[in-house]
Amino acid sequence: MTAAEDSRRPRFRKGSFPSSFGRAEEKSEVKTMKKCFWMILLLTAALLSACGGKEGGKRKAPDAAAMPSAAPSTPEETNPENGLPLSKQPDPTAPVLESIVIYAPDGQGKIIEKMEAAEKLTEEAIVKLLVENGTLKEGAKFVSMEQTDSAETRMAGPGVKDSGGSKVKNATVTISGFAPGKGLDEETAKQAVSDSFRENYQLNEVELVLK
Repeated sequence: MTAAEDSRRPRFRKGSFPSSFGRAEEKSEVKTMKKCFWMILLLTAALLSACGGKEGGKRKAPDAAAMPSAAPSTPEETNPENGLPLSKQPDPTAPVLESIVIYAPDGQGKIIEKMEAAEKLTEEAIVKLLVENGTLKEGAKFVSMEQTDSAETRMAGPGVKDSGGSKVKNATVTISGFAPGKGLDEETAKQAVSDSFRENYQLNEVELVLK
């Protein structure tokens, strides 16, 4: 190689690069800075949007002073006869039922006291309920009941002027078509019928006559 050719060869200092390499590096740095700049802008916009959404989602509590006040409720008028509100009065056309006590099987071989209801307490109503509840079989009918005074006396209750008490009555009840209900023997059915009449009419003793 001649001296002239050697003088035309590019020479580099230690630790330096050619200008073409420097320009490429500068372009790369510019691109990186642009990317960072846009990322910062996007993050800032996202944060501002999130903060604005939270503030926009908040609702102000209604002003209590501006709200209309509820009108004070007035008590409903009541019926002086029974003390109930006029809107809750019993139906005057509904039938008035009376309670009737009967003794009937509970389905497990035992006789228990039951409270039933009928339009009126009558001997026929008692026998009908005894049939419906299984103490007697279908076909049993009430025939008659005769009451007589007994030797027992029932004293007056508290608050009632004592006049020596009242005589407790006995009764003879006649029933036709008598037959014990399912699962009952005749003596158990008789006792249940007698107890039913004694309880409802406050009798001392009841004698059954079967026809």
